[in-house]
Amino acid sequence: MHHSSDPDLEALVVSLYLDESATDASTPTAVVGGLLINSSHFVGLDEKWRAMLDEFELWPGLHMKDFGLHNRFAAMPQQRRSQIFERAVEIIKAHNIATIAVTLDHGQYKAILAPTLKHQMSPYSLCFLGCVVGNHQIAEKQGYDKTVPFVIDSGNPYAEHVRKAHRVLRDLQSKGHFLNLGSLTFDKDDDVTALQAADVICWAVRRRAAGCPFAIGFEPLEAILDEHGHNQSPFPEVAMRQLLADLEALTPENQEEP
Repeated sequence: MHHSSDPDLEALVVSLYLDESATDASTPTAVVGGLLINSSHFVGLDEKWRAMLDEFELWPGLHMKDFGLHNRFAAMPQQRRSQIFERAVEIIKAHNIATIAVTLDHGQYKAILAPTLKHQMSPYSLCFLGCVVGNHQIAEKQGYDKTVPFVIDSGNPYAEHVRKAHRVLRDLQSKGHFLNLGSLTFDKDDDVTALQAADVICWAVRRRAAGCPFAIGFEPLEAILDEHGHNQSPFPEVAMRQLLADLEALTPENQEEP
């Protein structure tokens, strides 16, 4: 469960579960997002989510891609789909501390970052950086002064970019720049129900970012994006340009001779 087994500490441990959507440029906007949840609420979410999987025969898990054209739930009746997502949203909203998402416009990314840099910094890793900042802002606002473990859905081909970004930020944190950044774990969403919830959140964020309507049974998902409790921002162009400038300054040809 990625949480402490000490009952006295259990309710205090907070983790951030993240998934991604369209970080491979399959649509104009990349998304990394998910939910902050403490250990005691994780137990409640897990129990209710598994009961939902049983009731609606969704095993091995609720995955948004399964509702796409020609996939296993493509022909599911609208009413049943609506019931599933009403339940999923109810569970997510009842058990999270906050939901979080960072979006990135692929057009801006391609225009600003040089090809050599794109091999090191994918949209996936940039959105991850944004989530680290967003999580830190939420923690500061709530007066939470502990580190937050990050648990991310495995399987993305650019996972190594996230691992590198995490190492850099942890090193920065060790030098006094506290970011509330804890450990980084990759896990399968079939095994972790909170990652399935993160998948649902990412789908809703990308749907709205693309300007697509929430229809044919997906209407309940829009409630995830209510202003109360949902924290979302685009990865700013100015931050991309600053990142580019900082990295260029570190290249050997731009450094002064000793």
